[in-house]
Amino acid sequence: MSSSHSKTIGRILDPVAQQVSKLILLFEDGGTAGDTPDLANRVSVVKMAVDNLVKVGYETIRQSSDQILKNDMPPALVRVEEASVFLQDAVKLLSRDPFSTIGRKKLIDGSRGILQGTWAVLVAFDMSEVRKIVDCCKAVLEMLNTVPDIKNFPELADFVKVCVIKVLIVVDERQDELVIKSHAELLQRGIAQVKRITPILISSIKLYLNTTQQRKCNRDYFLRQMSDEIHEIIRGLQLTSSDDPYSLGDYNDLHLIGRNSKFADEWLANPAVKRIGLHGLISGLDARVNQLVNAQQQVWTFF
Repeated sequence: MSSSHSKTIGRILDPVAQQVSKLILLFEDGGTAGDTPDLANRVSVVKMAVDNLVKVGYETIRQSSDQILKNDMPPALVRVEEASVFLQDAVKLLSRDPFSTIGRKKLIDGSRGILQGTWAVLVAFDMSEVRKIVDCCKAVLEMLNTVPDIKNFPELADFVKVCVIKVLIVVDERQDELVIKSHAELLQRGIAQVKRITPILISSIKLYLNTTQQRKCNRDYFLRQMSDEIHEIIRGLQLTSSDDPYSLGDYNDLHLIGRNSKFADEWLANPAVKRIGLHGLISGLDARVNQLVNAQQQVWTFF
């Protein structure tokens, strides 16, 4: 069973794990002392927790439109229910015979099944919540594709309010939930970049709306930047393991080189850019060059 990657999973799973651990320790301590431990009370506590989890799980399935959740959660709920029955059977068998091999096996299998099943239920729900956030991010990407069609400022305001602000809120809530620090930091960086790019993008769109076709280059550059950052946020949302080779900086550095190299090629290939007065592009050129050099040095160090 993998470790919890969100605080909510840990908050729900830890009490269940503690109850199951106490159940096994109670039996082992009783067996060492030569007495038959009273497992019924402890099993009833575990059963109540399981029954509540199963009830909430099936209600979640009923209300959800997420087909993946509807496929993934029911088997996990069945496993938890079966494991609970194993524990109840184990109590009966071990009450009659503390050395019952079948009783001991059911106790261990039931305990393991409850922990693994509960974890699977919580992960299924957690991944469903992640997919909702990813859908919000994809809505921003779709909106970015429609920016070239924006003809007035009210449409521009709707773009920012409806899409970008919502993504910033839900992604910020998600990063606060994550246990793995590098994953949370990845999302924090994404949030910071989207906040930085959004006003610049809006300004570039306003300039394009009010002036000539030449402003299109500036607008499209920041559209690509925003799209890159949203894609990076989506990638960060889908990470669940701390040993993901792309969860730290190497992937970002390689991606940065590719993105800025493409920008450099376009900038050099388009002499008109120099005449446009695109302060958003030109004034930041030195910073981008330094950023690119630093990224290359880090990647070479990695290899």
